[in-house]
Formats: sequence, structure tokens, C-alpha cells
Amino acid sequence: MNPSIKAALLSGLVLPGLGQWTLGRGKLGATIIALTLLGAGGMIWGLARKIPLLVQQVMRAMEQGTMSYAGIYDLSLQAVRSNDWWLERVGLYLMAGCWLFSIGHALLARPSQPRPEIRRT
Repeated sequence: MNPSIKAALLSGLVLPGLGQWTLGRGKLGATIIALTLLGAGGMIWGLARKIPLLVQQVMRAMEQGTMSYAGIYDLSLQAVRSNDWWLERVGLYLMAGCWLFSIGHALLARPSQPRPEIRRT
């Protein structure tokens, strides 16, 4: 299999940046992996802050006996329409950008050649 295709598959299906790593571009691969994990961490942290609030609202509605599918739908719409999703959006854009860049770079890049040794006498 062509190394560029193998690298693109690794970057696209396993982890963005892994293809660059296998092509011998370790610094670029590590940078892409770090940015991808940073974006994922931001999304997870942002969602983890919101879940307890949503559960609290659902529990309050269940105690009042007003919970229905329409109520859950309304709560989810209120959550999505709030402007407090910037961290999740940045994380998603960062992950998507790293993923697209990693696949494109892996397809267009060639494996890096080792640098020739310089002999000093």
C-alpha cells in the first residue's frame, strides 16, 4: 500500500496526526495530535459543565409531573439556543480542522527522507 494512503487512513480513521507520525514527520504529527486532544478535552469539559444543569431541570420537571417528550424537546432547544456553547464550538472546529488538514497533508506529503550524515574531519 502506498505510504501516503496508509498515512491518510491512519489520520482519518484512527487519530489525526498519526499519519504524519508514520510518514516520519514526528513534530507535525505530535502537534496535530495535541491540538486534536485539546479540542476534544474542551468539548468534553464544556459538556460536563452543562449536563448537571440539564439533569437538574429534568428532575425538577419530573417532580412537578410536567415532564413529557415535548418538555424534553423544549429543554434541549433552550440549551442549544443559549450562547454559552463557545468552548464546545471551538473544540469542534479545532478537531475538524486538524482532521481535514491531517488527511490532506498525509495524501499530498511524501515520506520524509533521513538527512544525510555530515562527516567532519
